[in-house]
Amino acid sequence: MAEIQPRVVASEMEWQITATLKDSPPSQLQLESAPQFFNSSLHPDILRSGEMLSNGARYYQDVGSHLEYATPEDTRFEEGVVTNELASELFVIDSLARHVKSTEKIQKIFLSKRVIDESSTAWGYHMNLSADRRSIPKVSDEYLHLYGLHLATSQAMLGSGMIQQEGDGSARYHFGQKISCVAADFNTNTTGSSIRPLINMRDEPHTNDETMRRLHIISADPHISPWATRMAFGTSSLVLRAIEQGYGNDLRMDQGAHTDNTALSWLARTNASDISMRLKVDYTDGGRYTALEAQHKIIEIVERADMTDEEARVLEEWKRAVADMEQDLMLLQDRSDAVAKLALLQAAMARYDTKDLSHVKLRGIDETYGQIAIINREDVQEINNETAIDIHARSIPHRLRTSLFRHAMPQSAAIEERVLNPPDTTRAVVRAYHIRRGATVDWKRATYPGLRPIVMHPLDNIVPPAEDTPESA
Repeated sequence: MAEIQPRVVASEMEWQITATLKDSPPSQLQLESAPQFFNSSLHPDILRSGEMLSNGARYYQDVGSHLEYATPEDTRFEEGVVTNELASELFVIDSLARHVKSTEKIQKIFLSKRVIDESSTAWGYHMNLSADRRSIPKVSDEYLHLYGLHLATSQAMLGSGMIQQEGDGSARYHFGQKISCVAADFNTNTTGSSIRPLINMRDEPHTNDETMRRLHIISADPHISPWATRMAFGTSSLVLRAIEQGYGNDLRMDQGAHTDNTALSWLARTNASDISMRLKVDYTDGGRYTALEAQHKIIEIVERADMTDEEARVLEEWKRAVADMEQDLMLLQDRSDAVAKLALLQAAMARYDTKDLSHVKLRGIDETYGQIAIINREDVQEINNETAIDIHARSIPHRLRTSLFRHAMPQSAAIEERVLNPPDTTRAVVRAYHIRRGATVDWKRATYPGLRPIVMHPLDNIVPPAEDTPESA
């Protein structure tokens, strides 16, 4: 078996931040443009070079002036991107707490991973995975149809769930949040009101290695369940292994009456709203499959591919999840956000004797499920390394992670370590090294005054000896 190159993975989270101002009477403000977070409101042990941080991450204002945190690149799922994401929550809580302390204007801040505006348009979260450009020379249906099928048929397992207001005034539960805004299979759009794709065609590899590309997935949901984050990246990596090894066209949906570049996105939206999971669609092999039957077919293809040990463990979890959903969807409530939220809503419907998802109590559950912190002014009189942890401990996500999802949580010490320090599997650790020595740094270069830029490969995790750095010259 040929050696398998590690896959580089990372996520981006665009936060929803609302502040209660100290007016009389108090008023609320959506905090969108906040340059102060990059200056006076960072932890004192964090250094930065522009938007890049000494923990290997990127903290910046994205399009539309929303605050965004891109996790450090990593090659692992549970110890990597899952831990990095959980650390990012504490990092942002700490930053916001410091901002509240620095101003007299704000009484309280609400921080949420649920980024859905008044028109039910979902924003906020992107997945990034490296891929072999030689096997996937173009981001298109020709090469990535199987991955599109996976994204379209895995919503019950990997979606975050939401109450969707329908055009007729009724409300309906959807397994996915962002998938409802997807209207094309492949295109280059990412933000704004333009047609969003299931798989983005952006070609920004952030490397000089011509064999690597970066897949930018904007249709994925942010998670509270660490299991769901691990599986979103792990199953994606497995499907990409199958594609890279020549199995990408072993299962294809029959496009039928759908116009070009809309079949997969239609399937994704339809499956997200099909709580019964009974919808069957035609495939080119002559079969008609439900989402779960398609997941079985994809697993059978993936099993033929070579994979890493961690991917093999993800595969077993994937098979167990699909088997459980076939028996009873609600068996997945200790793993899937979409199913856990559905269970909470069903319990509330019984408690309040209603079937109307527009009920204010049910909408409250939907909206607070992803609220990772409420930061009060009294919380920030004295800020230390425990402040963010204490604030987060009062949240619904923390309660879920210490009860329903506790089996999948990384060690708290590992999460806290990653708040201030980079992982050591990629160039994130090298980037942090150069930031601490005063270099100007972006994703792939470190530049010292008057010297040629140092180019960093994504898998370069060897920190230079001290005597080789400009600082000691």
